[in-house]
Amino acid sequence: MSSDLLNKVGIVVIGRNEGERLERCLTSLKQHVSRTVYVDSGSTDNSVSFAKHIGCAVVELDMSIPFTAARARNAGVELLARDDSIEYIQFVDGDCEMEPNWLDCAVNHLESNTEVACVAGVLQEKHKDRSIYNLLCAMEWNTPTGIVNTTGGIFMCRANIFHQVGGFNDSLICGEEPDLCFRIREIGFKIGKIQNSMAFHDANMLHFKQWWLRTKRSGFAYASAAQLRNKSLLVCDKVLNILLWGIISPLLIVLANLLFPLYGLYILAVYPIQIIRIFLNLKRQRKESKKELFIYACFLVLGKLPESTGVLSFILQNYTQKKVKILEYK
Repeated sequence: MSSDLLNKVGIVVIGRNEGERLERCLTSLKQHVSRTVYVDSGSTDNSVSFAKHIGCAVVELDMSIPFTAARARNAGVELLARDDSIEYIQFVDGDCEMEPNWLDCAVNHLESNTEVACVAGVLQEKHKDRSIYNLLCAMEWNTPTGIVNTTGGIFMCRANIFHQVGGFNDSLICGEEPDLCFRIREIGFKIGKIQNSMAFHDANMLHFKQWWLRTKRSGFAYASAAQLRNKSLLVCDKVLNILLWGIISPLLIVLANLLFPLYGLYILAVYPIQIIRIFLNLKRQRKESKKELFIYACFLVLGKLPESTGVLSFILQNYTQKKVKILEYK
C-alpha cells in the first residue's frame, strides 16, 4: 500500500481477555500500528499492556457503564476522529488476524466504487477442524460475494458515511453491524463483499454450551432488529421462522402426542424433512462436502431452539424494562 493510501486508514480493534489471540491480531497489524486503536473492555490479562507495548493507542472502557461491542467500536472511532486525514476505518475483533494485503484491497475497492460505503472480504476460520462448532462458524462465514446486505463484524467503512449515520447503536447488545449496514443502505449507499482474503478468525468454540449461547444471541439480534424497524415480531420473516420451528412446532408436537399418542409421533417427521430440504438446497448452492452440508443443515434446524430463547429474552426485556446482559459465548 502506498503511504498516501495508508495515511487514510485507521483501525479499531476491540477485545477482552483474548490473550494470545489478541497478540496475533495486533502483530498482524504491526505495519499500521501508528493508526491502530485498541479498545479494551475490562481485561484481566495482559491485553492492555501488550497493546501499549506494541505501539497502539489504547482506550480502556468505563465498565461501570453496561458494555456493548457497539459502544467499544464507537469509542475507538471517536479517538481516530481526532485525525481528520482518516477517510477509512477498518474494524477488527481481537480474535482475528488480518491478511497482509487486505487493507490494500479494501481501500482500492472503495476508491474505485464510490457507491460502496462498506466492504468486507473472505473471513476464514483458523481451526475449523478443531470442533464441530468451529466448522459451523467456517461455514457461516462462507457467504456469496458482490453487493450484500451486511458485512459481518470485520469490515472497512468510509469514515464520513459512518459518522453521517451516527455510528453503531450503543444500546444494542448484539446485531449492531446489520443495523449499521441497514442505515447505510437507507441513505443510498451499498455494502460490498469481495473475493480477497481478509482475515483468519479464531472462534475457539469447543463446547455445545458455547454454540447454544452464540445462537441464542442471534435470535435476540433478529428480534432487536425487528423492533428498530418498527415491525411486529410476528410479521418479521426471520423472527416468525424462529418462533415457528423453535416454539410453535415443538408445542404442537407435544400437544398432538398427548391427544393422539400413536399418530402424534408422525408429526415429528417435520424436522427431518426440514433438514433434508435445507441439505438439498445447500447442496445446489455450495461446494462443501456432503457430510459438512448435512451437519450444517442439522444445526440450522436445531439452532431454532436457542434462537427462540433469544427472542423470548428480548420479549421479556421489553416487558420488564430490565436490560439483558451482553450474551457472550467465550
